[in-house]
Amino acid sequence: MDAPDLQSLVMGLEGASTAEDKALWADRIAAHGGSAAVEALIRLGTAQSEPAHAETLRDAFNGLSTEEDMAALVAPLTRLHDPDWIEAVVETLARGARATTVENLARLHGAGSTPASGRSVLGWAIERIRNPEASVALAELARSTDQPELSDAAIVALSAIRSEGGAAVPEAPLP
Repeated sequence: MDAPDLQSLVMGLEGASTAEDKALWADRIAAHGGSAAVEALIRLGTAQSEPAHAETLRDAFNGLSTEEDMAALVAPLTRLHDPDWIEAVVETLARGARATTVENLARLHGAGSTPASGRSVLGWAIERIRNPEASVALAELARSTDQPELSDAAIVALSAIRSEGGAAVPEAPLP
């Protein structure tokens, strides 16, 4: 049997009436993965009027884990205004970030079109990274002198990874 396409999954979620049914569909969308799935979960989740239903969709982020999923989470981070959604995205990035995720967060932080509030959230996302796979990129960012606030965030992340026993965490001397 072929896996259902994303549009069918989205239609299933939109038609679900209970939190349990929405959770099932949201988990299927997350398992589908990719940019379109991330955008669909955020779009549908932020439109929920029932807090329990929105929480169900945020919980589906636990099913996101690929490098593509992490890349897809970076851009919407600066557009979100709901603290619960920001936290859900940041926590997903914290556990799943790779080197490319760190680079994408830093690039978006430096973009002239990113508002100050978005830059703060991006810095917080870097600070929260706990995946040792992102360590090399975090160490490079920690040595950066052109974005001191990101350097500080990377140092915090590296320290936390090291204290949690992250293997082969590179040293990040103060810039």
